[in-house]
Amino acid sequence: MPNLHQSATPILTAQIPALAPAFERMQGNILKSHGRDHAVNIFVHFTKPKASVKAFLKKYAPKLTTLAKQLKERQEFKESGLEGEIFRGVLLTGKGLSHLGASLAGFPAEFKNGMKSSVPRLNDPAVPLWDPGFRQEIHALFILADDDRHFLSREARALIGRLSTVGNVVQVETGHGRRNDNGDHIEHFGYVDGRSQPLFFEEEVASEQSNGGIDKWDPAAGPNLVLVKDPLHAHAESYGSFFVFRKLDQDVRGFKRAEENLGNAQLNADKEIAGAQVVGRFENGAPVTLAAAATMSPGGGTSLPAPVDDLPPTGVPNNFNYDADAAGQRCPFHAHIRKTNPRGSSPGGLDFDRTKRLARRGIPYGDRPEKEEPSIDLMPSGNVGLLFGCFVADIAQQFEFVQGTWVNNNSFPHSNDGIDPVIGQNPSSTPQPWSQRYGQMVPLATPIDFKGFVRMRGGEYFYAPSVPFFG
Repeated sequence: MPNLHQSATPILTAQIPALAPAFERMQGNILKSHGRDHAVNIFVHFTKPKASVKAFLKKYAPKLTTLAKQLKERQEFKESGLEGEIFRGVLLTGKGLSHLGASLAGFPAEFKNGMKSSVPRLNDPAVPLWDPGFRQEIHALFILADDDRHFLSREARALIGRLSTVGNVVQVETGHGRRNDNGDHIEHFGYVDGRSQPLFFEEEVASEQSNGGIDKWDPAAGPNLVLVKDPLHAHAESYGSFFVFRKLDQDVRGFKRAEENLGNAQLNADKEIAGAQVVGRFENGAPVTLAAAATMSPGGGTSLPAPVDDLPPTGVPNNFNYDADAAGQRCPFHAHIRKTNPRGSSPGGLDFDRTKRLARRGIPYGDRPEKEEPSIDLMPSGNVGLLFGCFVADIAQQFEFVQGTWVNNNSFPHSNDGIDPVIGQNPSSTPQPWSQRYGQMVPLATPIDFKGFVRMRGGEYFYAPSVPFFG
């Protein structure tokens, strides 16, 4: 399959052997997540001349995890249970590439100008409010990930020591996966996270087909969703991808208190139902749009829909759309998952919505008790959150479009729908139109403005070059 960056369909299993050379040149974590439970993100500003930095990167390049290595390790794990080695990746900013003497002629303005220039477009906090390291000029991001937390920490310390020979480490962000009792990944608000991802391989799509179906929502994606022809390497089959990193702090205490207040204001009088309408899924991942209205109302038998207490054996459902919920009576138009992935319910339609998907690669940060849920007053109000990351082929038309045109927009998909109550940022936003009861369209007498519980603390736009660029 030549020209992967132009292919709009998943990679067939039969094509993988012929694509092995291209996969050897491609960094891992782009078409397939590294899948490790712990990660360290090391942000660097190069201070030494380009010759010294290029020599360092050339020496480091053989350690990088390629897509070919990811696929090999995955096969070994399936056959023998053998776990993969530590994941290593290197991404560069526009200023980092300039420091190395690379031409930026083939790169888009959003990448070259960096995330600081996007503050007005995204309603991000002013740069002086970012964490100190992110205020500085960042040249590179070194990613390490592994399932052994202590081994990873030792490797990170060693790498930081070596990086001191070519630059300054300006910020280090460490993430640790969190899971619920079912083993599903969750974020700090307690909701299953990362369930709906674009799938780039035939085998992954087939697995989804057999475990829940894909007739309502097909997660299949072509590599063109995230890959670009690498402007930094002449080989026709060298590919790269753009990476968006954002540190998102979560006020868990404030969110849970607001969730409770919204539940008390509604006739359902149930914070779980209220939270499901905020996120679009219940905490265990069950989509609220699939819940029957009768079971969500007082006198309906149970206070929660059946999927919450009895998830199907296929795991967290993802085969759904909003065709049967066109009026937003179950899943509000402003609910987080509907704002960020309308699944064909936006004015642009299904084909348009599918082009805006992001290959998310985030991981939670901050330590807190895993099993026992404390009272609201004891929940953290900061210093926990998500190290959000995503790969895209086009920063402006994917990430910035989703954040700016959908998430932050009071009038998406309709006038006065309100902003995304989870990650929306809009100082002039109006309260979302919450209903008095799930399954009805009668608004609350007193509007509730649900926002401000996620704070962006800094980030940057990066590019993942093909491996030969470093050599």
